[in-house]
Amino acid sequence: MYLKREQAFTTDSLRIDISADKIKAPGEVIENGKLIFSNAMYAKPECDLFHLIWEIKKASCKSMTQLTLYLRSVHSKIPRELLLVADSQITLTNPDYSRFLTSLASIPKADIECIVYVNINLHASTSILYRPLLYLSSLSCCNPKFLSMEKQAVISHAIDQCLESAHRIVCLYLFFLDVWKGRAKHKVPHNEYYKPRYMAVYAIFESMIVFWFVSCRMDPIW
Repeated sequence: MYLKREQAFTTDSLRIDISADKIKAPGEVIENGKLIFSNAMYAKPECDLFHLIWEIKKASCKSMTQLTLYLRSVHSKIPRELLLVADSQITLTNPDYSRFLTSLASIPKADIECIVYVNINLHASTSILYRPLLYLSSLSCCNPKFLSMEKQAVISHAIDQCLESAHRIVCLYLFFLDVWKGRAKHKVPHNEYYKPRYMAVYAIFESMIVFWFVSCRMDPIW
């Protein structure tokens, strides 16, 4: 996992392609009725997302279609019980809070911060994939009046995907900050387990890049 994480977030990491497909998931360790180690059900999705981000960043010979299919494949294999999906991409509602907390209540407390990391990186991978197409919206040669309807749709879709991902990343991060030490911390008895991992800063930075670009560089016509 550490190699995959290093590859995903640095440009000078070891270029060793190791598959996690055949790694056996750990089993639970329980002693005297107390959970010592969980089955770490987040570990495989986390490794897969790191590998996906690495593949997107280093891709020089793969088409957008190939990368999109790979992204969809990785995302579709994440267990549904690990997904935290809000009804709105822009804000979290009280029902979202209740649903997230109910879902996380069934997960070992020590794994909670890892689950949010999986969800944040899921959205970050989408943004990283579509961001190069988002950049086209700043070019004068890519003004919609010069493009076919098909090419306009490609750029518009990229803009939508990046913005939705950025909003969802921020919403998830704010949810964990709120439950950890904000106005919602009374909703969980052990809110120290809801402390976001520091490694989430990479996904947060990804969302800030998108917001900055859309606000300051994208042609308003889009």
